[in-house]
Amino acid sequence: MIALSRCPRASLSIFISLAILAQFGCATVTAIPDGTRTLREVAHVLSQQDIQTGNIQSYKDNHGREPLSWPWLYCSLLIRNIPKEDLRDGSVVLLRAQFYRHNVLSGIVRHQIHPAFVPEGRLVVAGNIVEAEVTGGFLAVLEVRYDNLDEGSCEYRIGDRGSIGNALDSINPIGGPGATSLYCPEIDKRAGWRTKMV
Repeated sequence: MIALSRCPRASLSIFISLAILAQFGCATVTAIPDGTRTLREVAHVLSQQDIQTGNIQSYKDNHGREPLSWPWLYCSLLIRNIPKEDLRDGSVVLLRAQFYRHNVLSGIVRHQIHPAFVPEGRLVVAGNIVEAEVTGGFLAVLEVRYDNLDEGSCEYRIGDRGSIGNALDSINPIGGPGATSLYCPEIDKRAGWRTKMV
């Protein structure tokens, strides 16, 4: 992993490395197909300093042990042709789709979060339920659907763990994997939307 806090003018080899990271590595934040719209909860709003350094001290990764560190974040935004001047306080948020556990019985709960760009003129705060669209493997916030989970009657529902999860339960003393995913019933009723447990 290349640890950069800025994208200076660089040699072609560094640019190619960054492009590969952006396309195939950790800088591609989701494997969902482009054009897909999804509902997410805003877990955290980033400051300009958070965006530029990738050291997000105010958000604790996973189960609250360590600050989140994404040194690739700033460069991955620039690679997507987002102008530097648009990367200001509140222009990038962390969106949560689910909580997951590698081992259900361990009690260690992790957050599945992805960064998302917030276009100028849109205001989002932590706790909002937003509609976001995938573009180039990156999320962009389209609109705030609900101010919070309660307003949308949204909840995190336990997903079907499937046969693999159940099989791992029987052979692993601390259990197999599991997840709870965001669900909003009103959105589920609208044309074109469908529920997909991830």
